[in-house]
Amino acid sequence: MFLIYSLIMILFSISIFKFASYYNIALDKDFSKPQAIHKLSKPRILGLPVFAILVYLFISKHLIFVYFLLVLFSIICSFPGLLDDFGINIRPSLRFIFQALFISSLFFLSDSLNPIDKLDFLPSIFDNYIFLNFFTIFAILTIANSFNFMDGCNGLIILYSLLIFFVLLTLSNNYFLSIFCILLIIYLTIILFFNFPNAKAFLGDFGAYFLGFILSFLVIYVSNNKDLLNFDLNEWFFATLFLYPSFEIFTTITRRLISLKSPFYPDNLHFHSILYRLLASKFGNKEANYSTSLIIFLINILILISLFFIPINYYYLNYLIGFALFFLLRSFLKNKLFKLGLQK
Repeated sequence: MFLIYSLIMILFSISIFKFASYYNIALDKDFSKPQAIHKLSKPRILGLPVFAILVYLFISKHLIFVYFLLVLFSIICSFPGLLDDFGINIRPSLRFIFQALFISSLFFLSDSLNPIDKLDFLPSIFDNYIFLNFFTIFAILTIANSFNFMDGCNGLIILYSLLIFFVLLTLSNNYFLSIFCILLIIYLTIILFFNFPNAKAFLGDFGAYFLGFILSFLVIYVSNNKDLLNFDLNEWFFATLFLYPSFEIFTTITRRLISLKSPFYPDNLHFHSILYRLLASKFGNKEANYSTSLIIFLINILILISLFFIPINYYYLNYLIGFALFFLLRSFLKNKLFKLGLQK
């Protein structure tokens, strides 16, 4: 089963890449963006092979319908990013409205998929369906858009997504969940060769959004059905899976609001952007690009591994310490960047 799926995914990915490269389709040619790192035009098509996953799930007898819905609605919610990749710009506010409507409809249409059912760290007054529904939609939108913010360095989002799927696969005691994680891991491993260490193609907004949505939907589904896992875990464990994206979007929005700019205003002050520029000043752009992704990847591995060595009641401390670590690292690197005169 996996061999045939892998061959189909490889052939589909190569075909899309060859077609887009030959006809110059969906090229990222805007090097004037503040956050731009790459200097050469590359096709933004590495999200498109997820349509092969959707078809495979539709015809497969090995998976239950809920996983098909997860992929389908992740694709639908990511559709504005696909339009952007092909040169049709959609206003951020319209993207949010579109995505929020389809997130809500997913919960409405499926009995198996529900909003987050419990948040122990909040007062009991918030333990009601209306608040949890809005909180879930907000959380999914935040995570999905944070993945788009993270996109920049070669392999960063793909490696981070692989890490989360590997964690879920390791913890899974459910056949269907394990199969689903393996399917996504195969897809990510294949497209990683196109994007890391040297990029031949990019995820694009569609690919970044898709990974943000599919991981958000899946983690919420698993957190509401903890019998799918081998261990008793609380919400802080699942929050830690998204520690780096949540740090990135929190600091980005805060920074832009303080500067009286739109939260959607692009800049080059993301953690990965600052780290990249410091590394580029010493080792060159090519080495700095993939090294940035590897460093962030390794930091997140260490944070997640540490969860398995502390009691469940202290998972929240691990999250807070990890958040503080990224904050302090970013402050230190930013100060060094300014001292070297590399802030522009």
